[in-house]
Amino acid sequence: MNPTRRQALLLALAGLGAALLGAGCGDDADPVPAAPTFDPHLTATDLPPTGLGLAALLAAWIGDATPAHIAAIGHVYLQRFAPERQAVIDDLANTVALVADLDDLDTAVAAWQTAALDDFDAVTVVAVSGWQLARTEARLCALAAALG
Repeated sequence: MNPTRRQALLLALAGLGAALLGAGCGDDADPVPAAPTFDPHLTATDLPPTGLGLAALLAAWIGDATPAHIAAIGHVYLQRFAPERQAVIDDLANTVALVADLDDLDTAVAAWQTAALDDFDAVTVVAVSGWQLARTEARLCALAAALG
Protein backbone atom coordinates (compact mmCIF):
# COMPACT_ATOMS: atom_id res chain seq x y z
CA MET A 1 0.00 0.00 0.00
CA ASN A 2 1.48 3.33 -1.06
CA PRO A 3 1.05 6.26 1.30
CA THR A 4 -0.74 9.33 0.08
CA ARG A 5 1.28 12.42 -0.60
CA ARG A 6 0.12 13.90 2.71
CA GLN A 7 1.08 10.74 4.64
CA ALA A 8 4.50 10.70 2.94
CA LEU A 9 5.06 14.34 3.84
CA LEU A 10 4.05 13.75 7.46
CA LEU A 11 6.37 10.74 7.68
CA ALA A 12 9.23 12.79 6.23
CA LEU A 13 8.60 15.62 8.70
CA ALA A 14 8.40 13.17 11.59
CA GLY A 15 11.71 11.65 10.51
CA LEU A 16 13.31 15.06 10.23
CA GLY A 17 11.99 16.01 13.66
CA ALA A 18 13.35 12.81 15.16
CA ALA A 19 16.73 13.43 13.56
CA LEU A 20 16.85 16.98 14.90
CA LEU A 21 15.74 15.84 18.34
CA GLY A 22 18.37 13.09 18.32
CA ALA A 23 21.06 15.56 17.34
CA GLY A 24 20.28 17.69 20.38
CA CYS A 25 20.25 14.83 22.87
CA GLY A 26 23.22 12.97 24.31
CA ASP A 27 26.63 12.79 22.72
CA ASP A 28 27.45 13.32 19.12
CA ALA A 29 28.40 10.23 17.17
CA ASP A 30 31.77 11.58 16.02
CA PRO A 31 34.44 9.37 17.65
CA VAL A 32 37.17 11.94 16.93
CA PRO A 33 35.80 15.36 17.85
CA ALA A 34 37.71 18.57 17.45
CA ALA A 35 39.65 19.44 20.57
CA PRO A 36 37.72 21.91 22.73
CA THR A 37 39.22 25.17 23.89
CA PHE A 38 39.75 23.89 27.46
CA ASP A 39 43.30 22.70 27.98
CA PRO A 40 44.61 21.94 31.47
CA HIS A 41 48.32 22.19 30.52
CA LEU A 42 49.48 19.48 32.91
CA THR A 43 52.98 18.15 33.28
CA ALA A 44 54.08 14.89 34.86
CA THR A 45 55.04 16.83 38.01
CA ASP A 46 51.36 17.75 38.56
CA LEU A 47 50.50 14.08 39.14
CA PRO A 48 51.79 11.34 41.45
CA PRO A 49 55.26 10.15 40.43
CA THR A 50 55.69 6.84 38.64
CA GLY A 51 58.84 4.77 38.39
CA LEU A 52 58.25 4.09 34.71
CA GLY A 53 57.34 7.61 33.61
CA LEU A 54 53.91 8.64 32.39
CA ALA A 55 54.92 9.02 28.74
CA ALA A 56 56.18 5.43 28.57
CA LEU A 57 53.14 4.12 30.45
CA LEU A 58 50.70 5.92 28.16
CA ALA A 59 52.55 4.79 25.04
CA ALA A 60 52.34 1.19 26.25
CA TRP A 61 48.63 1.54 27.04
CA ILE A 62 47.81 3.26 23.73
CA GLY A 63 49.62 0.56 21.75
CA ASP A 64 48.51 0.57 18.11
CA ALA A 65 45.75 3.15 18.60
CA THR A 66 46.16 6.58 17.04
CA PRO A 67 47.37 8.96 19.77
CA ALA A 68 45.45 11.88 18.23
CA HIS A 69 42.18 9.94 18.51
CA ILE A 70 42.90 9.03 22.13
CA ALA A 71 43.73 12.67 22.94
CA ALA A 72 40.59 13.94 21.17
CA ILE A 73 38.41 11.66 23.30
CA GLY A 74 40.38 12.78 26.35
CA HIS A 75 39.77 16.45 25.57
CA VAL A 76 36.02 15.85 25.39
CA TYR A 77 36.10 13.96 28.71
CA LEU A 78 38.06 16.80 30.33
CA GLN A 79 35.66 19.40 28.96
CA ARG A 80 32.62 17.55 30.28
CA PHE A 81 33.80 16.09 33.58
CA ALA A 82 36.73 18.14 34.84
CA PRO A 83 36.47 21.73 33.62
CA GLU A 84 39.04 23.24 36.01
CA ARG A 85 42.76 22.56 36.34
CA GLN A 86 42.65 21.31 39.94
CA ALA A 87 39.64 19.12 39.12
CA VAL A 88 41.66 17.56 36.30
CA ILE A 89 44.59 16.87 38.62
CA ASP A 90 42.30 15.34 41.24
CA ASP A 91 40.45 13.25 38.66
CA LEU A 92 43.58 11.83 37.05
CA ALA A 93 45.67 11.32 40.18
CA ASN A 94 43.85 8.13 41.20
CA THR A 95 44.39 6.56 37.80
CA VAL A 96 48.10 7.38 37.89
CA ALA A 97 48.34 6.10 41.46
CA LEU A 98 47.19 2.65 40.29
CA VAL A 99 50.55 2.14 38.59
CA ALA A 100 52.81 4.45 40.61
CA ASP A 101 54.68 1.65 42.38
CA LEU A 102 54.92 -0.78 39.46
CA ASP A 103 58.23 -1.35 37.70
CA ASP A 104 57.10 -3.24 34.58
CA LEU A 105 55.18 -1.75 31.66
CA ASP A 106 53.18 -4.91 30.99
CA THR A 107 52.15 -5.13 34.64
CA ALA A 108 51.14 -1.46 34.65
CA VAL A 109 49.05 -1.79 31.48
CA ALA A 110 47.44 -4.92 32.94
CA ALA A 111 46.60 -2.97 36.12
CA TRP A 112 44.87 -0.27 34.07
CA GLN A 113 43.03 -2.90 32.02
CA THR A 114 41.87 -4.62 35.22
CA ALA A 115 40.68 -1.29 36.60
CA ALA A 116 38.73 -0.67 33.38
CA LEU A 117 37.11 -4.11 33.58
CA ASP A 118 36.24 -3.44 37.22
CA ASP A 119 34.61 -0.16 36.10
CA PHE A 120 32.48 -2.03 33.56
CA ASP A 121 31.52 -4.61 36.21
CA ALA A 122 30.49 -1.80 38.55
CA VAL A 123 28.80 0.07 35.66
CA THR A 124 31.12 3.02 36.21
CA VAL A 125 30.99 4.20 32.64
CA VAL A 126 30.86 7.56 30.93
CA ALA A 127 29.50 8.55 27.53
CA VAL A 128 32.10 10.47 25.56
CA SER A 129 31.46 11.40 21.92
CA GLY A 130 29.25 8.41 21.30
CA TRP A 131 31.54 5.96 23.09
CA GLN A 132 30.66 4.17 26.31
CA LEU A 133 33.96 4.06 28.18
CA ALA A 134 34.98 2.73 31.54
CA ARG A 135 35.85 5.67 33.78
CA THR A 136 39.46 4.45 33.86
CA GLU A 137 39.63 4.38 30.04
CA ALA A 138 38.22 7.90 29.84
CA ARG A 139 40.72 9.10 32.41
CA LEU A 140 43.59 7.53 30.48
CA CYS A 141 42.42 9.30 27.33
CA ALA A 142 42.25 12.51 29.38
CA LEU A 143 45.74 11.87 30.71
CA ALA A 144 47.03 11.54 27.15
CA ALA A 145 45.27 14.79 26.22
CA ALA A 146 46.45 16.69 29.30
CA LEU A 147 50.08 15.65 28.95
CA GLY A 148 50.21 15.80 25.14
